[in-house]
Amino acid sequence: MKRLIYCLSILLSAMLIFTSCEDFFDEKQGGQILPDKHYQSVTDISNSYLGCFTTLYETMPNYIITSSLLGDLADVTENAGSDLVDINLHKPTKHNIYTDASGFYKLIISVNEALIYLADVQGKDQDFTDLVYNIACNAFLGLRTWAYFTLIRLYGEAAYIPDNMPALPEDLVYLDREVMIDTLINQLDSAIARAEELTWETNYLYALMGELLLEKGNYADAANVLYTSMLGIDFPYVSNSYEEENWVNIFKSSESQWNEVLTAVPYSRDDKIENQLYYWTSYHLDYLVKPAPVIIDLYTKQVAQNDEQTGDVFRGQGVTYDEVDGNNVINKYLIDDAVPASSDIIMHRVSDIHLLLAEALNLAGNHTDALDLVNANNSQFDIYWRSGRGIRERVYLKSHEIPAGITDSTTYIEDLIMEERAMELAYEGRRWFDLMRVARRRGNAYLANKVAAKFSDPNVAEQVRSLLMDEQNWYLPFDK
Repeated sequence: MKRLIYCLSILLSAMLIFTSCEDFFDEKQGGQILPDKHYQSVTDISNSYLGCFTTLYETMPNYIITSSLLGDLADVTENAGSDLVDINLHKPTKHNIYTDASGFYKLIISVNEALIYLADVQGKDQDFTDLVYNIACNAFLGLRTWAYFTLIRLYGEAAYIPDNMPALPEDLVYLDREVMIDTLINQLDSAIARAEELTWETNYLYALMGELLLEKGNYADAANVLYTSMLGIDFPYVSNSYEEENWVNIFKSSESQWNEVLTAVPYSRDDKIENQLYYWTSYHLDYLVKPAPVIIDLYTKQVAQNDEQTGDVFRGQGVTYDEVDGNNVINKYLIDDAVPASSDIIMHRVSDIHLLLAEALNLAGNHTDALDLVNANNSQFDIYWRSGRGIRERVYLKSHEIPAGITDSTTYIEDLIMEERAMELAYEGRRWFDLMRVARRRGNAYLANKVAAKFSDPNVAEQVRSLLMDEQNWYLPFDK
């Protein structure tokens, strides 16, 4: 039984390639079956979970390029078409080809379908115990929560599809950001309570809950939950497996880097599933987007632990970005070049949660531990933490200190955390959400000034800044 539980948890965590959920249940497809005939065993459930990721193959590259251009770490090149230029200027139309939300809703519908038939398996497979049922429920719920959370941060609201509906209802009900956050927190609270009753730890759900609480402004609660999420079974800390020159390995077959990556969408040219970011970022191919000066400057100004002005040699040039024929390129999706166009797109990884925890601790007033997690992780939470690394320690960068005379430690440390998140997580779909989250605390000018600074033309910079002073212009338009 223990072996079965372990295998199921691995199957529900690894992102392998399977037939799309939509096609899998199409009775017109040769050799395929309807849902009520499909769900017979634990293996069928695992296959359905993995198959749900196929709904994101086209969506994730669009999500990465859109969120990167909305923020301050990426800019368009001369090769970019009008749709990308419009996103970069915060003037996209409802019909922009990169901002289609349908992939997120397909994922939600696929999860709902699986949840409908999940209970039926208990009467068909004796190994499908209450424990295994709850593991599966929580895995599907985590995917759906992520999809809704992403939707409300990109579009400001989301169509809520009731749990028992495996298709879009005729009369869609849209929930705004605040209502949806409360809804998701309530759903996760029930799921986590169910998991705790069975003494089964669920890192992913705790991490999502912590980020939702951080978004909501419940900083102490967010810190507690995020800390709990890092105390799970296999990968609760920033692993030294990716220390210094090994940091780049996070982005080589990411779905297999279980010491760091919690969830990833896999791509494989060999399986005819290509990551379009390979073409969009390569200088010798489409070259549609490029790194903005702010991220290059951040990497360049870093100081090594030996006090040498080396820059960030393990995450900067040659890794996250590079220079080709005198032109700066986004390199993160070109790293995994054993099979071109096959880089996986990470949805969640440990360093992201680690820095979210630092942010929550700082806002809750625990400045010492917050800064320590960014630096060298010598915190006194418990001895388990000491086996891990701080974010900067892992890439051999000098620890930050609070200079004498700083009267607002919270803001000073928050700025350091945001800089570290930019360098650690650039082009992984996080920066735009970070800017919005901080701006809700510190005022719209924070976000507006950050994004405007990437434009060399002062007139364009002022136009974008003026737009972003209105929070309504932070969200992408869409047809209802």
